[in-house]
Formats: sequence, structure tokens, C-alpha cells
Amino acid sequence: MLHSTMLDADDPRLDDLRKLTTTALETLPTPTTTIFHAEIFGTPDGLVFNEIASRMAGGRIEEQIRLGFGLHLPKLYIRALAGHELPRIPSEPARIGGLALFPPRPGLLRAVPGECRVPGISSFTVSVAAGTRLGTAHASVDNFASALAVGSTRAEVEQAISRLRTWVEAETVIEPETEPQTATGGTTA
Repeated sequence: MLHSTMLDADDPRLDDLRKLTTTALETLPTPTTTIFHAEIFGTPDGLVFNEIASRMAGGRIEEQIRLGFGLHLPKLYIRALAGHELPRIPSEPARIGGLALFPPRPGLLRAVPGECRVPGISSFTVSVAAGTRLGTAHASVDNFASALAVGSTRAEVEQAISRLRTWVEAETVIEPETEPQTATGGTTA
């Protein structure tokens, strides 16, 4: 499972993350009006800058931002490009959003989770039906199921995602292939 959560407003890493991101944007030829996606990973040795690109993020991150900040980034971007006034952009999320992506693994999907009743999960989507042959993921956001989580703290969201993972793993049955098959199914978010 791949997952991501917003950070709490008092997370001590935020200042360093903002500085690293701002430095990258100021160093590169960044348009005056832009939308961007930065990937910075926290490791035991500190922050590791992976990438920054002038594009929307994938994997339901835009929906995660909408959950936390109440903002529709593509709409704001288009308004800014058109020269329209933008609403006040909050400096902190009203609530913490998270996401989880469940990547496919090769095999015949025999059973998929039904309706999600895990507390803290605001949206759960299964993108393939039982009986589908799954292949391996080809991109980090390839998935057969995905979810959005929401809470008042990062810890709450992490707990909801952990409970979701346990439930999805218990409800999903993927029968390994004995011979190579043509894979279908799954989505790229």
C-alpha cells in the first residue's frame, strides 16, 4: 500500500519543507503562475528531495488537498491564469487529509472489499471487479483500490489508514497465476 497524509500545522519539519520547496522553485525557471508537485521524503537521516515538477500531483492528492483545505486547485489555477481574483488561501488545513492506494499484484482477483465502514475513511473506491486478472503496477499510482481519509490530526488519519489496510487485506483475495496471463484491470490515478 502506498499512502500519504498531510502534516499537522505544528509539525517541526514544515519550515524546512517550505524552505526546500521555495528554494527549488526560485532556482528553476518557474512560471509566475504555476501549479506544481514536489516530492520530499522524510528519512531517519533527514529530508530527501526527490522531484519538483510543474504539474498536478497524481494518486488522489488533489482530492486530499480539497479535503484538508477546501480548495479545488485546478479551478484556482485556471482562475489565476485568466487574471481573476483568487479567494484567500489558508495557510493551514481545516482538517488533515490522507490517501491510500492499493497496487495490483499478478493474479486472478477472486474477492474485493465491499462497502467501507472504516471510521475516518471518507471515500473508498474499487476500480476492478472480482474475476479480473491483475498484472504488476507500472507506475507508483497504479491501483485496484484507493481511499481518502480525514481527521483532525495526522495521527488520526494514519490510524484510519492502518485500519483500512487491515480490512482491505482481509477482504481481498488474489489467486497467484501459475502461468503468465495477459493482465487487465487497475487504474492509474
